[in-house]
Amino acid sequence: MRDLIVKGPGRRDIEIRIDDEWLGLEAGFPIPLYVGKTTGLRQRVRQHLEVGRQRLLRLGGDARRAERPTTACQLRAGIDHLFPNNPDTRSLVLDSVALSYIVLDGDENSVNRFYLEDYAIGLMKPCLNVDVER
Repeated sequence: MRDLIVKGPGRRDIEIRIDDEWLGLEAGFPIPLYVGKTTGLRQRVRQHLEVGRQRLLRLGGDARRAERPTTACQLRAGIDHLFPNNPDTRSLVLDSVALSYIVLDGDENSVNRFYLEDYAIGLMKPCLNVDVER
């Protein structure tokens, strides 16, 4: 179980508890951490994983969501947050994170890409997509 404090409406602190039920551990399936869309998969994965660095967030962080070094590294920063006392989270990423994707190329799929991302986030509830600003 891991607690997370994020900024909500009016910049108020909102407390979130990421527990086994949310992650769906009982089902025994892979745990969806993050859902996103991109037009450049290789570059986006590189930005998200940042495997050249031991950590992106400071060691020993608390429940408050720390500022990420970039807006493109949400997945890796989230893993650092979930494992605040691990001095090098690269092995967690390389050994435990997998990628699945759907190709929806072309202008004719613009709307489909938009709605599919939202649908997948709503269905799978990936903990690193949490956004309660509005």
